[in-house]
Amino acid sequence: MKLFLSLIFCLSFSAWGDCHLKHPLYSLAGPSTTILKSIGLLGDKNLKGISSFNPISQKDYSGPRIGGGIFLSRREEKVFNGVEVIYDHSRELDRYFKGREYSSVGIDSIGMTPHLVVEKVLSILTPRLEGCETEVENLLKKNADLKFIKFKRKMKIIFFLGAISKEKRLPELVIGNDGFVTAFKQTGQIETYPSELNYIRWSQKILKSLSSDFLYVGISEPKDQKEISFKKLDKNHFNIIFPGALTPGQTQLELMSYIVKNL
Repeated sequence: MKLFLSLIFCLSFSAWGDCHLKHPLYSLAGPSTTILKSIGLLGDKNLKGISSFNPISQKDYSGPRIGGGIFLSRREEKVFNGVEVIYDHSRELDRYFKGREYSSVGIDSIGMTPHLVVEKVLSILTPRLEGCETEVENLLKKNADLKFIKFKRKMKIIFFLGAISKEKRLPELVIGNDGFVTAFKQTGQIETYPSELNYIRWSQKILKSLSSDFLYVGISEPKDQKEISFKKLDKNHFNIIFPGALTPGQTQLELMSYIVKNL
């Protein structure tokens, strides 16, 4: 994959000029929008809009935001006006964009670790960039460094979708096999809730069967997509608020590093 990306860089980047998008583009996919943020392109004149669901603060991007999620309607066709669209893959959106006159690319990140999502997104974005060789290389170097930030010993952690209350009331869903949890499991860094599902309604019976030294960690995103916080409720219960915590790719790579450094 690294060789493949290097070939793309050679073919796609010019040797001069500021980093910019070659052509007008709508980035409705969280993984692509967060990469554009990481290489400093949220202010590019050719970025015509992002999704209102992308984990980007108003301060970082003040341009148009497209609502609707997977339920885009025909009114958006006039908004897109033939401009290329990158979107999060789903059956609904694949059907919506199929047969349209303008180009569109769906990003399918299901079951992928954050590192693989970043590689996939870069393979899509780099042919659409010009003069960005340094920015992309710096991002790849940063991510290579993040990959080496690991727990010193195998941890027992269960991640929950949402915040744990002050009374230690747990959110309804466990994050079982999705994104950053998948990466932690594949690298042997954690033991977690026993399930092959991405998200699971936890069982009191199963929780009681686990050893008492398990850590329970609530994961959520801030409303303003700016706040980062780590809160210890007691020796076993914690809450982490992190921008883009639930968005596949770059922000989950950074979340993994934050988790390791704080737990």
